[in-house]
Amino acid sequence: MIKKPIKIPSGPGVYFFKDGQGKIIYIGKAQNLKMRVNSYFQKSSFLSAAKIKMLEEAKKTDCKKTDSEIDALILESNLIKKYQPKYNVLMRDDKQYFYVGLTREKFPKIFITHRPMNHQTESSKIRGNFVKRDYIGPFTDGAALKSALRMLRQIFPFCVCKTAHKRPCQQSQIKKCLGFCCIKPEFRYMISRFNSDILCRNEYKNNISAIFSILKGRKKGVMKNLKKELQKLIKNKEYEKAETAHKKVQALEKIFKHKLVLTRDENSYIQKASKYLKNMLKFKKEVGRIEAYDISNMRGKDAVGSMAVFENGKTEKSEYRQFKIKTVRSANDTAMLKEIIKRRLRHSEWPAPDLMLIDGGKAQLNAVISVFQNRPQKIVPLVAAFSKTKDNETLFLKHIKIKSKNIPPSLLYLLQNIRNEAHRFGIKQHKKLRKKTLFG
Repeated sequence: MIKKPIKIPSGPGVYFFKDGQGKIIYIGKAQNLKMRVNSYFQKSSFLSAAKIKMLEEAKKTDCKKTDSEIDALILESNLIKKYQPKYNVLMRDDKQYFYVGLTREKFPKIFITHRPMNHQTESSKIRGNFVKRDYIGPFTDGAALKSALRMLRQIFPFCVCKTAHKRPCQQSQIKKCLGFCCIKPEFRYMISRFNSDILCRNEYKNNISAIFSILKGRKKGVMKNLKKELQKLIKNKEYEKAETAHKKVQALEKIFKHKLVLTRDENSYIQKASKYLKNMLKFKKEVGRIEAYDISNMRGKDAVGSMAVFENGKTEKSEYRQFKIKTVRSANDTAMLKEIIKRRLRHSEWPAPDLMLIDGGKAQLNAVISVFQNRPQKIVPLVAAFSKTKDNETLFLKHIKIKSKNIPPSLLYLLQNIRNEAHRFGIKQHKKLRKKTLFG
């Protein structure tokens, strides 16, 4: 099996695995190259059978750092298309890749699809419009691709309206549409600024062309053309248009200058995290209900235990519960945890959790596990503790501990979110109790 590489840069980029002949067999992108590549070599990593086989065949790794995540998204797409690596094909069927297409209309619309049309066919119909044969892709991350298009649309507006209107659409008011592209032709003459059909079509065409050029990895050419146009407008003393062009240049520079600019689809990250959690805990089904517990107190006084509930990765605030500590008088978190878990278990009418997540370390984990020692095995949920120190975060299970660097990013984010929510809820209840003690 391939040895772990010694030097890997941090930040966004694209990484490669190569076989003994130097042929690329897998390409991937990452927000942080160092974390992503290292994750393949951790003992606790949860890799698919295909990736394990790929690592056995691979002899060398390489990577290319990019200025931003959107650069990495585009570079990955271009390289997969160019090299068609063996394991990129094996790990994904056609339905899992994303392609950007364009309708064949007077004012074409951009769309995303899993299956590009056969390029030997002149055109095919989609949503009642003819589709052009040229597609950009494949892209591996649909959420990131949609995010990139949203950002580019703010700079180069294009139409998404499904039907034509009598007047400019609402999207044009927030500068995401040019305004004339979705107006019915018979009403366009009524709006003076749209009286030149040729100028309107050219402006729209230039926007679409710029977006497609960027997605093909030709951002430098787009930037060069924008700056050239800016200088021309200044020379012709068209200062209002020059200001608009200048804003486009600045906005485009900002997108490609920032390291992380692509937003994540919430459902997408929850699905990934749930899959990792299921594999890690060796569950037969998805981990549905997670109950997170935390203790909040001031040197043992006004102590409160909190229970936050997550169903399928999302909060269920109507099922949150607080436990005012009754039997422990000193600042003893482990004893307080045992008390609230015992009290929680008395409520058989509450839905049973698949996982209990404790804000704490090994001592807190063992304290909770001890509560279940004399209970029937079939009604014992899995218990884990998640602790945070100055330099690291660690997940504790009964017989293993996993450092944050070995936890997939989506799962780490979910665990942090759950733990922090229990902590927030606990602090809120503790402050209420303390205020009542001080002021009556």
